[in-house]
Amino acid sequence: MEKRTRIVSSILLVFVLLVPLLSIGYSAQEVILNSIPDKSPGEDVVISGQTVFDEIVIKVLRPNSTILYINTVKGKNFSDKFTLPADSPEGTYTVVAGKGSIVDIKTFNVVRKQPSLPTSSPEILIPNFNEAKRQVGAQSSQKEDIKQSDKEALPEITIDNNGIIRPKISQLSEGRLDVRLDESLVQKALQMQVSKNKILTLDLKNSKPLVQYNIVLPSKVFTTSFDVHEVLIDTDELDLKLPADLLKEKNIDKNKQIEILIKKVENSNIPSEIRAAVGKRPIYEIGFYQDLKKVNVERPTNSIKISIAYTPGVEELSGIENLVLFHINDDGKVEIVSNSKYVANSKRMVANVNSFSKFAVGYISKKFDDLKNYSWAEKAVSSLATRNIISGVDQNSFRPQEYIKRGEFVKWLVNVLGLDAQYSSNFEDVKKDSSYWREVAIAKALGIVKGYANKFKPEDYITRQDMMVLVQRALEVANKPIVKIKSNLATKFSDSSDISTYAQDSVSVLVANDLIKGNNKNQILPRKFANRAEAAQLLFRIFFKWE
Repeated sequence: MEKRTRIVSSILLVFVLLVPLLSIGYSAQEVILNSIPDKSPGEDVVISGQTVFDEIVIKVLRPNSTILYINTVKGKNFSDKFTLPADSPEGTYTVVAGKGSIVDIKTFNVVRKQPSLPTSSPEILIPNFNEAKRQVGAQSSQKEDIKQSDKEALPEITIDNNGIIRPKISQLSEGRLDVRLDESLVQKALQMQVSKNKILTLDLKNSKPLVQYNIVLPSKVFTTSFDVHEVLIDTDELDLKLPADLLKEKNIDKNKQIEILIKKVENSNIPSEIRAAVGKRPIYEIGFYQDLKKVNVERPTNSIKISIAYTPGVEELSGIENLVLFHINDDGKVEIVSNSKYVANSKRMVANVNSFSKFAVGYISKKFDDLKNYSWAEKAVSSLATRNIISGVDQNSFRPQEYIKRGEFVKWLVNVLGLDAQYSSNFEDVKKDSSYWREVAIAKALGIVKGYANKFKPEDYITRQDMMVLVQRALEVANKPIVKIKSNLATKFSDSSDISTYAQDSVSVLVANDLIKGNNKNQILPRKFANRAEAAQLLFRIFFKWE
């Protein structure tokens, strides 16, 4: 009996010791890559495996450790595929997959099939880039000079007399372009500019449609370590205007590179609730990465400008104000970018945003049931309400005939211009729980609203002339290129004598900029209260007048 007890105890002890070992083994394998067979240039490469993460980054490095391919994939059992460029050099390619520092690495060889391709390719110049130890698995003894056989991996880069950087785009594999800049190239481009506010511009335009851009820049470009005011990335499909201090406060290694991914996305890869609104319109994913880790780019204000090329269909031309940009966050949450709009002159959707993820062009319209007798304002109300710039009194009613109160109009005005400011106080008669508290505080801080002895009277109705005064001040604050005319255009109206002295200049400015017009009796009715439909119409003109 005693012997049997000792045997059972031994078995239990072994089991107790094995359990943690098994657990440790499992947790260490949070990403498992399947083996990849050797390939030849032009063939497809399938990268698959298992992971405990909902999302990982896959990166493929050429033999010289430059980036060939980068992508974000979802799913516990992941699979991704890309095509090797036809001019891929022979050698060992490294696949790194994971999240942050938790990665798995596999390699595969690229061998040219016999007979080998002719080696009479033209000499291509690429930037000298010394970046030892930049990736997991990269050899610390990597030489600064790139092998002759690898020179075709990156396009030749030229810098024109204005300091604009242009890669020579000749051969593209599967619609992808890799651009890699070192510090010396960036410094050279900036030194060729004479302006005080220097702009680092990457002109990646070409005549071939692309589905993905991989852009590698020194992190110092976005941490104010360089003398850069802003960074422009221009492509045929999408443009970005980025502030130079974009990553100043971020926890990144400023001595390493930042990788910018711009990638076209399929409709099936966006939330189902907006697929119908997006249809076949463009969808793009934008991401910043460092060492396989996505950098969370989020600004306090909408200081990032994005522009997506789009040509409306015939059925959209009569309602281009209904074209919007959807922002799809990493967690799948969808919101309309309120300041997004279609600009006919450039044939692009433009918007100012504060973060990156997926952006989709969509067509959507908000309808109210009580605009039948206000058809002249229906387009304005629908367009602005869709963007959450203005709102109805409930889900189905706008009440266009009702007078608008001062507090609500200021809220609409601040929203339509996307104004923001630091504020620490408000007027004493603006209640903290009111729907317009924040916007009135912003308008006060910016000097748009003055008040009366620290009171604003937000629940009073606003007169048409007071509405015009606030609009004129707001346009000045927003730095809109308005026509500032000295002649008094306010006298053109038959009831101009009713315009108060303090409002005459504002009325003249709005008339000069074609923002207000008189009625069919040539009256402006300055002392009459403005109704909600009239306010919406004025703000609609402002929203679509300037890009």
